[in-house]
Amino acid sequence: MLTIRREQLVALGELASRDFAQAQIDYLAREYPLRSAALGGAGLKAHVELALEDARQRGIRTVGAVALWIELRFQFGNALQRSPERQWAFKILEHPALPDYVKLGLVRDRLTAQTGGRPVVSFDPMSSN
Repeated sequence: MLTIRREQLVALGELASRDFAQAQIDYLAREYPLRSAALGGAGLKAHVELALEDARQRGIRTVGAVALWIELRFQFGNALQRSPERQWAFKILEHPALPDYVKLGLVRDRLTAQTGGRPVVSFDPMSSN
């Protein structure tokens, strides 16, 4: 009989978490190359780590929902401030009965409907770019 100790389970969970975080960093770098380059590796890592903690605090637990939350924060800002639908989105995210993947799917659909799925970028008139 195989016995797995609690310490081994914790170690496996930590490894899976690191792999998941790195996969999200790689995804953002591929899908949003300009913004990712501007943030750099350390910035991308920080974004993912903050988004993971925020997801945990909001009760977002399933892998797909967490990945979507990371991407939505990347597209629309950490507080979804680049979307006019921000208040609506947070009402949905706070809904007590909906599963996390349903909430995030609804939020994604509503937020990206106005942008046609294109990334939202901040405009800085003082920038030379």
